[in-house]
Amino acid sequence: MKEKIRSLFRYNFVKDTAILQAGTFISTGLSFAASVVFARVLGPEDYGIYALIFAFVGLIEIFMNWGADYATITLLAEAWARRDKEEIKNIIVFFVKTSLIISFTIGLLAILLAPILAEKIYHQHFQVGLLARWIIAAGLIRFVFFLSTIILQVSRKIKYLTTLENINKIIYIIIPVGLVFLGLGIYGIVIGHLISALIFFIFSFYLYQKLLKRTELLPNLKEIWRELKTVSIKKYFKFGFLIAINKNLANLYSILPITFLGMLMTGTQISYFKIAFSYIGLSLMFLGPISRLLMVQLPRSKVQGHQVLKEHFFKTAFYSFLIICVIIIPMVFLSKYLVVFFYGANYLPTVKLIYLLWPYALIAAWGIGLGALYRTINKMKAAIIIDTVNLVIGAPIFYWLIKQYDLIGMAITTIAWLGITTLVSWIYLNRYFKKISLKNN
Repeated sequence: MKEKIRSLFRYNFVKDTAILQAGTFISTGLSFAASVVFARVLGPEDYGIYALIFAFVGLIEIFMNWGADYATITLLAEAWARRDKEEIKNIIVFFVKTSLIISFTIGLLAILLAPILAEKIYHQHFQVGLLARWIIAAGLIRFVFFLSTIILQVSRKIKYLTTLENINKIIYIIIPVGLVFLGLGIYGIVIGHLISALIFFIFSFYLYQKLLKRTELLPNLKEIWRELKTVSIKKYFKFGFLIAINKNLANLYSILPITFLGMLMTGTQISYFKIAFSYIGLSLMFLGPISRLLMVQLPRSKVQGHQVLKEHFFKTAFYSFLIICVIIIPMVFLSKYLVVFFYGANYLPTVKLIYLLWPYALIAAWGIGLGALYRTINKMKAAIIIDTVNLVIGAPIFYWLIKQYDLIGMAITTIAWLGITTLVSWIYLNRYFKKISLKNN
């Protein structure tokens, strides 16, 4: 068994997964600690408002995500492998140019209209829009940091990437938590996010200069600035846009239920769901690094043939499911004690939601890598159709469920929405691989 484990670490995919997994443990632990602090200091009502703010920002960001990040990481990886310096420069300029266009159009408009939009959506929660402005502003300048992480990932500097992302996470937690302890409440959280974004905005320029010294493939800042007018985004835009639609639909699935809650329920009820869902989400921290690395691994598997691609994807999903089974069952049994211990007796109603929500983790395990697989086999249109039909048919039904059955309806909605999409995707992909197999035979 020891020898088998050692042999696994000969593969770069396994080693990189292990490194990212270690980083995920740290990141998840920090996030959990921050959620405990926020929940206890803010109380159920304000903690629910805090959840609404970030759900509202997530809704706004759907319109700001044009797929530049996914297009950049995919195309940059190919150009980097070819050591094509000119193409690398063009792709980086495309990312920066697209990010600036989004920031100075939709971004500024979102900051201006946030209070009005939040009032229309949530009615009594006008302050959600006012506070969300700070988070939106922080998001507009984060693209410089994202560019640094993309370059580290493409150049396979996984240790540096993991270290950087965890430092980023620590700063984004320490500053807001510190301001909350100073008595600034929710205002301290949003201001803390903006301060953290500014710190890493400045640091990212320093980091880019360091990366420039380590490789001759990257363009310097003057080159990027000079080429902003000449490099067209049309060449790369279409590639990322279909991916963006698919990702935005997936994000909408996770945001809409909270949005419905904000329309129909109190901040206290929202806080119960927020904690229950976050608790279930702890079990999924093992899947994040796997999903991330599958974006690179599945295209490589495809080169070896569709049968190899199918086996690698199915095995990954199956083992992910087994891992989550081992983790989620004891978590559910211990939830009553852990919720009271960490969050306090005020959040005890959360436990009932955990008892209802735990199948969500099992379904998520079977959905590991679905997005990466759709991109690998170039079937993004099929993924978009599946998600769109599910959204159009499901949204009014699930809104009614939440309105009629409150938090129980919310739990049913959360599980059903993910479950239906995952099931239909598996049926579609299974038929796809069968057709490919028949053609080859």
